[in-house]
Amino acid sequence: ITALGLAASAVGGAFIGTVMWAVGAIVNADQLVWHQDWQLIPFAAAIGLAGSLLDSLLGAMVQETLFDPRKKQIVHEPGPSAERISGRALLSNQQVNLVSVAIMTA
Repeated sequence: ITALGLAASAVGGAFIGTVMWAVGAIVNADQLVWHQDWQLIPFAAAIGLAGSLLDSLLGAMVQETLFDPRKKQIVHEPGPSAERISGRALLSNQQVNLVSVAIMTA
């Protein structure tokens, strides 16, 4: 987790909120309520940030991270010299992403 990554998550969420607001403004241009929907922007930014944090937390807890000292890099497959450096081997990266999305969209 980095400050840049967290900022990017919030900016990405704010972008999605801005697009939702703009589409609502175009579709509902004849109504006077669309201008109140600007709250979608900070809400979407907060949801983007929360989703990123949830994904990182789940990944750190239930996704195994292996390091191979011979290759001097993180590896995705267990091997004779690979050592677990964090997490548990409960979910794959794709499963962590699925759980994060399911929770954030529920």
